[in-house]
Amino acid sequence: AGRMRALLEGQSDRRSRVALGKALAEFGDLMQSIGSIEESKNAHEKSLLIRRNLARESGADDESRVDEGRSLLAVGRDLSSTGKPDLALEYYKEARTIFESVVTGAPARAVFQYEVANCEIEMGLLWIVTGNAAMALESYQHARAILGPLVKEGPTKTEFQTAMANCLASISTLNSQTGNLTEALALSKQSREIRDLLVRDHPDVTEFQINLARSHRNIGALLRQMGEPAKALASYESALTIREPLAQKNPNVTLFQRELADIHNSIG
Repeated sequence: AGRMRALLEGQSDRRSRVALGKALAEFGDLMQSIGSIEESKNAHEKSLLIRRNLARESGADDESRVDEGRSLLAVGRDLSSTGKPDLALEYYKEARTIFESVVTGAPARAVFQYEVANCEIEMGLLWIVTGNAAMALESYQHARAILGPLVKEGPTKTEFQTAMANCLASISTLNSQTGNLTEALALSKQSREIRDLLVRDHPDVTEFQINLARSHRNIGALLRQMGEPAKALASYESALTIREPLAQKNPNVTLFQRELADIHNSIG
């Protein structure tokens, strides 16, 4: 990736600059995933600069504008990770404005609608970090309204299904925090159903297994709060059957070991 960036840097033709923006974005995503936030932010900011210029050139298409929005979201995530939520929110809002304007011009493009929903989910996470549950719920509900038709029209699109499951899980959490346990449980079960289908259709995707285990664990916690210890235990055990093999196969992955310990503590 580094060699490719070196070859592309200094090239002035549009195709090369598009490729460089993509390479920088992908490198930034990789650094973000392993927690190297400064390197991530540096790469994402360079990608944003390139993509912003490309989006403003004569003849720029919707894809160029969407790429600019994606880079804005990526920089926003980096800022949020470095304790700058207010500044991150400004990047998210600018990204949302871009995505919404693209959808207005091409309402039939599901991928553009998905970008709006994904942006709302990112904003929801940020609102939670800043302690604004009401705004978080508003963002998640907006995302849910967009994703519903997309999931029905594109049932094989795993990114749509994953986003909907995550959105439902987040709304469930917000409901549980306000004491609305019945609604929280219903939402968690809807999220679990989607995640269960993802695991059945894609049994080798570890991310889907992790999320399904989290759904089982969250349902167990809600059932325990609602005075249903036997049903709670069954949900915890379902989570355990997923988390235990993951932890055994990956003894050096801290996340798997931590989540396995969490479910053992929940079972007692």
